[in-house]
Amino acid sequence: MGKSRRSFGEVLVAQWPGFLGLGLIALGLFWVWFVYENGGVISFQGVGLLIGGGLASLGYWSFANRNDGYNF
Repeated sequence: MGKSRRSFGEVLVAQWPGFLGLGLIALGLFWVWFVYENGGVISFQGVGLLIGGGLASLGYWSFANRNDGYNF
């Protein structure tokens, strides 16, 4: 039996840690930019958790990435 071709959506869902990591880093950087532009007090712990969580998620994705056709 041959392998069935996976849809693009299935491939994207299989790569969820990578997208989560990029999203968390983007959210942390957006928070820094927003406070810089609009003033206020920034929570370095919150930003650190967002960016750190994003880096951890990207690290998990890179080390646990499978080689069974889900990769790009």
